[in-house]
Amino acid sequence: MEQNMIVVNFKDQRILKGKTNDFLPNKNRFHLEQIDGSTTDIVVEDLKAIFFVKDFEGNKNHKDSYNDILSNAGRKNKG
Repeated sequence: MEQNMIVVNFKDQRILKGKTNDFLPNKNRFHLEQIDGSTTDIVVEDLKAIFFVKDFEGNKNHKDSYNDILSNAGRKNKG
C-alpha cells in the first residue's frame, strides 16, 4: 500500500510529521510513522487538520492570493 506524507495539527497545538498508509476518511484512527521512525496511534477526533504534503520543508514565504470577485459577498438577501 502507498505511504502518504502528512502533517497533522492537533487541537492542543501539537504538530507531527510523518507517513501513513492506513488513513481512511471513514475511520476514527490511523497510524503515523514519524520522521524519527517511531509509530503513533492518531485519533482523528483529536485533530484540527491533516495536510497531505510532497515534502516536510514547506515554504514559509508562500502567500495565498485569491482573485475571485464575489458579488453581494456578505450581504443578506431580502425576502
